[in-house]
Amino acid sequence: MRLSQPKRGDIVTFFSPRDGRRLIKRIVAIPGDVIEMRNREISVNGQKEIYLKLSSAPKTDAKSAPLRELLLTEHFGMESHTIQWLPATDEINNFNPIQIPQDNF
Repeated sequence: MRLSQPKRGDIVTFFSPRDGRRLIKRIVAIPGDVIEMRNREISVNGQKEIYLKLSSAPKTDAKSAPLRELLLTEHFGMESHTIQWLPATDEINNFNPIQIPQDNF
């Protein structure tokens, strides 16, 4: 159930269609945007986001495995957000430009 029209930078919660777990995510791109990632740097519609390091600290994941948490300030246009990056996770760090389809974020 959608309560409003999400916009770039919004934090949203939803249930994973894969396993039903509740997820909390930040909207990076909206329908029609073109998004790309190169060496962990995101570009939206050809504009690169700017990251400034705030801190780095040890953390553990849900299985008590050690991780290194990196806190960054992300600047994109007039918006800025504090984000958490877990470099040791299996996330995708590079992908070619993708246009976000209608009703997708």
